[in-house]
Amino acid sequence: EVVRKDLAFVEERVTEEELAAIVLLSQRVQAKGYKLPFDDDYYLTLMRYCRARNCQLDKSEEMLAAMLKWREVEGADTILSTWQYPERDQVLLCYPHVHHKTDKKGRPVFYVHVGQLDPVALLKLTSEPRLQRNHLYEWEELLKIKFP
Repeated sequence: EVVRKDLAFVEERVTEEELAAIVLLSQRVQAKGYKLPFDDDYYLTLMRYCRARNCQLDKSEEMLAAMLKWREVEGADTILSTWQYPERDQVLLCYPHVHHKTDKKGRPVFYVHVGQLDPVALLKLTSEPRLQRNHLYEWEELLKIKFP
């Protein structure tokens, strides 16, 4: 099994320009002491940020730093141990949804039973910020517990 935090895992998936950008971005990340949330996907994460900004290092780093800041502000790294959502079971009755495995390319599949969605009842049970926070919890759970 290939260790995904190994640079060799991404070398066959990128162009020479992308590989050079990933290596340079990695050096910047290490120099600034950034801690990426998903260490197993270290180089894949850097690849995503390089590709998102067409290998422009300053823009890739800025985007990565903004994501890390957002995670800090939202408490994404601690949400699995701190989030309390007692209305969850009731919310699922009027907003039925589920994360179900991945598609053929490895992307997460998220189903919402739209026909059973009751937005009026949903907003009587919980607030929009709590609903958003629960989505953050579900994604962190998906990425840290269900996928690995």
